Amino acid sequence: MWLNLILLLFISFLPFPTAILGRYESPDAVRLYAANLAAIGIAQTALWTYAAWGKRLVGQDVDSRLARYTMLRGVVATLVFVTSIGVSYVDETLAMLWWAWIPVGLLILNRLYLRELPGKVDP
Repeated sequence: MWLNLILLLFISFLPFPTAILGRYESPDAVRLYAANLAAIGIAQTALWTYAAWGKRLVGQDVDSRLARYTMLRGVVATLVFVTSIGVSYVDETLAMLWWAWIPVGLLILNRLYLRELPGKVDP
């Protein structure tokens, strides 16, 4: 329950960094927005990991590779947002463009995991 509340805390905070980013195109606004999305990614990944670990809150028929794949999807997005914070010290526009690496990372992850999973799912 605590993990879910933490996730909801960061999600409910999201309109504030979004408004700041929309109003002020500054490196600090980009960092705040990226940090909030990274925190959401960390909380969501932690929640999923807790649920899937030992199949606590998922069905017993859920394949362990599928559970790991789902967890890694959250890690990819989180890493992109965290690294974009560092990129924002160079250029804030480049940092926002850096977020386009999320689909690339997910495509690579799909190629690595989905081809070997039984009963492939659509990404």
